Amino acid sequence: MMVPHLMSIFSKSSQEISGFTVMIYQFIILFLCFFSLGFNKSIKIMKLTSCYQIKFYYQKSVSQEFQIKFL
Repeated sequence: MMVPHLMSIFSKSSQEISGFTVMIYQFIILFLCFFSLGFNKSIKIMKLTSCYQIKFYYQKSVSQEFQIKFL
């Protein structure tokens, strides 16, 4: 009875952590772009890069989560 409950807690917490790290990652990119290029250019680059990087990051975190569950 305890094992599925623990698994659900684990999967929930790992999803929250990955979402939080994506937010931090996005903020760092915006921060660096803002100082290096200025406001208008940084917004354009943010729109382009964040889509690709977050998709890649999300796929990576999901695959790691599945690996952890099946090991």
